[in-house]
Amino acid sequence: MGNYDCIHLIHADNDVLVKMLLEDVKHLYENGARNFLIIDVLPLDCAPVLASDNYLDKQARYIELWNERLWEGASRFAEECPETSVFVFSADEMMLELLRDVEAYGFAEGDEWKPDGKIWINSHFMVGISKHIHRLLAEKIALAVSLVEEESA
Repeated sequence: MGNYDCIHLIHADNDVLVKMLLEDVKHLYENGARNFLIIDVLPLDCAPVLASDNYLDKQARYIELWNERLWEGASRFAEECPETSVFVFSADEMMLELLRDVEAYGFAEGDEWKPDGKIWINSHFMVGISKHIHRLLAEKIALAVSLVEEESA
């Protein structure tokens, strides 16, 4: 579950959906997994293709609630299973930071508003992020995980 689910399931109960996702995490735990990386949902309401939609405020609130519930659930899971390593990375926070100052990340001013450019891509009524953003997310996640590893060493 993730970004596209938040767009297409806006009328669904995100408490139930996040609970289902975390039940999958618990199932992995019951089968021996002990290290978890959970990534929250991007601020898709900031995507140019959705910026004109009538339900933009509802979309933004839905994503915000989804991420809150995800963080709360991951925290609860970590408390219930102290022998696990649970790491939650905020793609939402990273993307909002990038969108506030695209030039600091090597993009041109205005790229944040291009519906099919270096930040956002659109295909078949879906909104997504470009390979540049995927690469940046991967780098940020790797850096964050390496910092956690250093602290626990």
